[in-house]
Amino acid sequence: MKKILLLVTGMSPQIVTETLYGLAVKPTDGQNKWTPDEIHVISTTGGLTQIRASLFKDGHFDRLLDEYQLPTILFDESCLHAIYNENETALTDLKTPQDNEYAANAICEQVRLFTQDDDTEVHVSIAGGRKTMGFYAGYALSLYGRVQDRMSHVLVSSDFESSREFFYPAPTPQTTFITPNGKTERLDAYDAQVWLAQIPFVRLRHHLPEKTLLHKAKFSEVVERIALATGDIRLEINTQTQTILVNNIACKLAPREFAFYLWFAKRAQQKLEAIIAPHKDIPSTEYHHLAKDFLTEYQHVKHVIGKGEIGHDAVDNTLKNGMDRTFFDDRLTNIRKAFKTIYGEETAKRLTINTKRKGTGYKLDLSTQQIEIK
Repeated sequence: MKKILLLVTGMSPQIVTETLYGLAVKPTDGQNKWTPDEIHVISTTGGLTQIRASLFKDGHFDRLLDEYQLPTILFDESCLHAIYNENETALTDLKTPQDNEYAANAICEQVRLFTQDDDTEVHVSIAGGRKTMGFYAGYALSLYGRVQDRMSHVLVSSDFESSREFFYPAPTPQTTFITPNGKTERLDAYDAQVWLAQIPFVRLRHHLPEKTLLHKAKFSEVVERIALATGDIRLEINTQTQTILVNNIACKLAPREFAFYLWFAKRAQQKLEAIIAPHKDIPSTEYHHLAKDFLTEYQHVKHVIGKGEIGHDAVDNTLKNGMDRTFFDDRLTNIRKAFKTIYGEETAKRLTINTKRKGTGYKLDLSTQQIEIK
C-alpha cells in the first residue's frame, strides 16, 4: 500500500522535516513508525519557494534521510502543488475570502485524488500554513478520508519552535542556533523535542455521492452534499423540465422513472395510503389500477417531452393488462441508482420510495411541507 504524506505549509518549510521526523524517526507515545513513500505539499508560491530553497537547495531534507538512515522518499518538484485562482494564476498569499476559497478547492481536490485509490494510505498534517489552510486540510480529510487514513499536528519544544534554522532534532550533540530575538544562545538541536499529535476525525465519506467521489468539485459543493445527508430536505419536482431538485441540487430521471416518482410524490402530498406492490405470484391483471394510475402520470410526461400528439410505446403495451412486480421493482432500482449517484447513499435512502416492512406497502416518506410540485 502506497503511503502518502500531505502537508499544507506557509513560510515555514520546517513543518515538512519536523513532521517526517515525528512519523518515521521518533513517534510519540509508543506509536508505530510510519515512513511515507511520497511527500506532497500544498502552498502559495512564497511557501513553495521557501521549500525549494531550504529543503531542496540547502539539503535539509536529504540530510534528514541520510542521518537517520531513512529509505528514499519521493519529494521533488512534482510534489509541490500551488494554489491557483480562476485565471490559473498561482497565488502568492491568501489575503481575501476569495483566496481562501481557492485554497479550500485546491486542498479538497488533492485529498480527493489521493484517496481515490484503495491501495493508498494518506496522512494529512494540518500544522503549517494559515489557520484556514489547516482547517480546510482537516475538513477535506474528514470528507474523503477512509479507515486507513490519518491526521496529525506537529509540536516542537518552545526553544526551537520559532527558529528558522531548526529543521529536526540532531542525532548527536553538535549545533548552535541564533534565536529570533537576536541573542546568540547555545541551542543544541540534539536537545530539541518533537511531538506528533494524532488527531481523530469523523469520516463522512459514506455520505458522499459517487459523482462527487469520482469528479472534481468545489469545497462548498462537497459540503452541500454532506448537508443533504444530515440536514432538512426540500424536494422540488418540475414537470416542465422533468427535473428532480433536492435543496436546489438537480437530478435528471428517465421519463418512466420520473413519472413513477411523480406518482408517489403526489400521493405523499395528498397523504394517501401506501401502495401494495404487485406480488410476483399474482397475475398482473390484478393490478390494473396501479397501471392506470401510473400511466396517467406517464402520458403527461410524454406529452411534455413530445410537445404534441402522443402515441403508444413499449411502456403502454407492457402495462395494457396491468402492472407486474418486475416493472415495479425496476423503476425503484433505477431511481435509487440515480439518487445515489447524485446525492449519495444516505440521502438516497431518505428520498427513495420504500416500505417499512414486508407487506405494508410502498410510499415516499416525506411530509407535504417538504414536497413542491411545479
